[in-house]
Amino acid sequence: MSTSGVITTGLSKDLIAWLDQYAKKKKVSKRSIFEEALTVYRHQKKHEAFQRGFKRAANDREMLELAEMGLEDFNDQLNALGL
Repeated sequence: MSTSGVITTGLSKDLIAWLDQYAKKKKVSKRSIFEEALTVYRHQKKHEAFQRGFKRAANDREMLELAEMGLEDFNDQLNALGL
């Protein structure tokens, strides 16, 4: 079974020209540029989702209480280790 897929899409002429020039300059494939760009984009979207989750949790009193309890436990563990 193949571990990759094919995507066909249209891009502006300016973007295609930049992509061609950049790939030649860096001596990398256009595929690798797309993969890196999509990997960075995916990471950014996950980070944004975490931020939204933390912002929601910050407004939830029960979540704040649980976090404070966890910090107290962590502090107790550090103290027990002499740190």
